[in-house]
Amino acid sequence: MGPALNSAGGSGGGILRPFRGPGASALDIDDNDKRRRWPIHVAGYWLVFLFAFALGMFLYARQIWPYGLVQEIGAFLQETEEENLDLADAIANDLGGVPGRHLITPRTPFDRDPGRDWVALSGLPLREERESPQVYLSPDALPGYRLIHGTFAFEDRLHGAVLLGPDGDVVRHWRITQEDVEWDHRPDANVVPHGIDITRNGSLIYAFDGGTSIRRVSWCGEQEWIVKGGFHHSVDLNEDGQLWSWGQVETDRPFGAWMIRLDPDTGAILQKMHLRELINANRDIATWGILKMMGIDDAWHHNDVEALSAAQAGSYPDFEAGDLLASYRNINLVFVFDPETQRVKWWRQGLVRRQHDPDFNDRGTISIYDNNTDRGLSRIVDIDPVSYEHSVPVPGEDHQFYSFRRGKHQELPDGSWLIASTEQGRAFEVGPGGEVRFEFLNVYDAERFLAVSEALWLPPDWFADLPECPAPPG
Repeated sequence: MGPALNSAGGSGGGILRPFRGPGASALDIDDNDKRRRWPIHVAGYWLVFLFAFALGMFLYARQIWPYGLVQEIGAFLQETEEENLDLADAIANDLGGVPGRHLITPRTPFDRDPGRDWVALSGLPLREERESPQVYLSPDALPGYRLIHGTFAFEDRLHGAVLLGPDGDVVRHWRITQEDVEWDHRPDANVVPHGIDITRNGSLIYAFDGGTSIRRVSWCGEQEWIVKGGFHHSVDLNEDGQLWSWGQVETDRPFGAWMIRLDPDTGAILQKMHLRELINANRDIATWGILKMMGIDDAWHHNDVEALSAAQAGSYPDFEAGDLLASYRNINLVFVFDPETQRVKWWRQGLVRRQHDPDFNDRGTISIYDNNTDRGLSRIVDIDPVSYEHSVPVPGEDHQFYSFRRGKHQELPDGSWLIASTEQGRAFEVGPGGEVRFEFLNVYDAERFLAVSEALWLPPDWFADLPECPAPPG
């Protein structure tokens, strides 16, 4: 055997090189190599992409790290954009500083009537940087208690509820939270109080949009029960003791598409229905899939559910006690159905725009908080489910009333309407003649307000067997 050729063509050990041929340069050979190798490189990159994609889908399906981190980053960026915050204000909020995500500059400004006898609330442990809430109470206002629920920027908590007595003074306040749990959760700075009710012995039941629990606390602020789950938007306890909310149970994921009935005394789950069960039971109603067919993630945005009480059922010839009234915001749909059969008995779509809080009443109509989003003025609409005729007892233009999202309302026994205009940081009460009889302004500073999630009127004899609370330490 002859000697091996080295790279220079001589003898001795070396690497066998391809014959270049006459006139071929090293650059020509390198170009040829690159042309032969580019399909291999493309295939390699494609395999890396497919592996990364498959891994991402697996992590998403199993919801394991970094799924939660990615979700939180996405939510942070989306909420920052929706709330028109700059990045510095969003970060300050999330670190426990100025609560920028909860501060409101009303899109529709309203007049603070200087002719009214405004009173600054005292006795609340508020942060120094915020002003005191302002209250106006007319002598013509219906006597009773008024519970205000929202963001208050207390010294040690961000959110809470304040109970005003018949004279408009503070009777009691609760500093509420959802971050004192063992499972994963958002900080209070990144959730929104939404959904509350109060029992006759003074216990609150409440939830948060973005939170991971529903709970009951006593008149004295002690926790009585808590249920893990993504409860949101609506907490409704009717006079028959039926407590309903939207959410999902046994999970640390916020929100959920289940209508859930709980025992108000223990928190035990008594019944739950997924919205898909409702859709499957009503295939003849094609309205459910309008947005879902377009690939929109939040196709329904379910935001309210409440039960018809036995006392009110006689006013509705087509409904029975226990029937549920629900709202799907993103398809402008309000409907009534039987929770046992899941069959829809009545529905109306398109009368209102991105609505909240439809309510039964003693008159046999259904009142609806019509946000009327993107049109500058909200309103309260009242519809007869038999004739489908409707009226507007509270037009937005009369009170410069506009909340493009969220909001609650309540019809009072004397025909007044109590309205929480969340995105104006106010609650106000309108008498049958259209006059304002009560107003609460959750003032933060000269230009901004803190959100008011809900306002509830309670009769003077509402409370019974209130417990004695221990005196605060010190």
